[in-house]
Amino acid sequence: MFCTQCGQKYSPNDRFCTKCGASINSLKEKKVSSSFKDETRETECKETIERASFFHDRGIKKMLEKDYKGAKGDFEKVIEIYPNAPFIEETYLNLGVMYLRLGNESKALSATKKALEINPNYLDAKNNLNRMLNQKKRILNQKKFDSAISFISRVFAVPAGIVIFSLLRVFLKELMQALTNQ
Repeated sequence: MFCTQCGQKYSPNDRFCTKCGASINSLKEKKVSSSFKDETRETECKETIERASFFHDRGIKKMLEKDYKGAKGDFEKVIEIYPNAPFIEETYLNLGVMYLRLGNESKALSATKKALEINPNYLDAKNNLNRMLNQKKRILNQKKFDSAISFISRVFAVPAGIVIFSLLRVFLKELMQALTNQ
């Protein structure tokens, strides 16, 4: 059997498509009955929660497997499907970590701040935010230091080779004196 949404093959025991997350039961119902009836609100809500949980769990699995792009996509899907999920702050935190691993620091900060907006007492989010901000400060300080070194080098306008040669010459001179005094 194949998913009618994405074409992925699935087994009869599957509840959701492993590729797109579509509910297999609703796909079967659509195939069986051409006059597909609207599901009750309770069933839709349950299915939404299960689908969001599926993507959340799969995102964590991908994160552990270091498939950061795939995990990011799954966490974004959770937010799209069920933005008020009970575990949504964890999803935002994980999304922030994935953005950071993929090199997008501004989106990582935004996602982590969103996790804190949802739950201001979320300790993991506070810790991650502090680490990111401290890292940003270290990078800025390193840039300032590099800029200062560059400025000093321009002021003195002495090529590094000459300085090294001069130091080497002094060192060799002292070494020769030490050897001749023995």
